[in-house]
Amino acid sequence: MFATSEFGRAFARVGNLLCLSTVLRAGAAAAAMAALSASILSGSVSIVSTQETVFDPASEAAAPAPLVKADGAPFRVGIQAGHWKTNELPSELASLRTATGAAGLGWREVDINLVVARRVVALLGQSGVQADLLPATVPEGYKADAFVALHGDANGNTAASGYKAARATASRIPEEDDALVQAVKAAYQAATGLTDHPQTITQNMRAYYAFNNRRLTHAVDPNTPAIILEMGFLTNRSNRTLLMQQPDLVAKGVAEGILKYLHETRDGMA
Repeated sequence: MFATSEFGRAFARVGNLLCLSTVLRAGAAAAAMAALSASILSGSVSIVSTQETVFDPASEAAAPAPLVKADGAPFRVGIQAGHWKTNELPSELASLRTATGAAGLGWREVDINLVVARRVVALLGQSGVQADLLPATVPEGYKADAFVALHGDANGNTAASGYKAARATASRIPEEDDALVQAVKAAYQAATGLTDHPQTITQNMRAYYAFNNRRLTHAVDPNTPAIILEMGFLTNRSNRTLLMQQPDLVAKGVAEGILKYLHETRDGMA
């Protein structure tokens, strides 16, 4: 026996099919409807969908082949959206839970960081890299072939313009960190047109908590190349417009720099 809702759906399908048969005379259509309705109620006829899904190989995007190292292991990259979910930071970083980043009329740094970070992760994934989108809390002893923390800058001088990148002062792998810095800087500048602004690199950047694996458990592994990128000055109108209105372009610069590093420095296969 049909439940009321089942009968309604079946009856609706029948009605739709009959309405398409515009060549039938009104009397014939009515007779057909009555006959089919009676059959449905008696249970002698089942109504099934006649819609077919045709597989078109050209419409299916092939999954990218993993970008692997010489030993066959896939590359892994961590992209941190600065200030995202700081309220969830662990007790060892409780003092940073209220550090929500710069903000102004109609914008917040954390939102911009997250928008760009999501796009970078997507671009890396399209290139076969295993990419992790990370919040403010870094997994304990996080291991990857590269880690990039994305932030927006702020300055009391609204004329200040540009980007900057830094690695830990006390890095155990300074050569690899420096190679990652240089690769990202070159690609980012080429993509965005912004210039390097090294004179405003701060000690807070060089001692960024995600690098501090000597004191913190929620930090990158000592052998993970790691940098922080200040993508532009949000206090500068043109920089802010770029970051807010062209996040795809910004993300392209970051992703291309990381891929350059993986290919040329980490024994990737071009």
